[in-house]
Amino acid sequence: IPPDLDVPVALCAAEVDPDEGQGAPFVATAPFGYVRLRRASYDAAALDAAFTRTRGLGVGEVFVYMKHEVEGPSYAQGLLDRARAARSPDASRPGS
Repeated sequence: IPPDLDVPVALCAAEVDPDEGQGAPFVATAPFGYVRLRRASYDAAALDAAFTRTRGLGVGEVFVYMKHEVEGPSYAQGLLDRARAARSPDASRPGS
């Protein structure tokens, strides 16, 4: 990239299993985010936590990649469901 070109570059945040190290921090470095979810599996609580961390980047758009060939589609749908619920007007009402 030429030095005079102002191009945003996103740090790739990564979530891994504890035995694989620490991953990479969830830090916004661009107006978009790039996240890799690499744990062996994700239950509902782990998807909630991943969604919260991803949303916490505070950027307009986030690209999330998963290493899961079999369960990946259901994990992705789970994240989409959480994003839709968070945007719903009903999400801010008590008891929703």
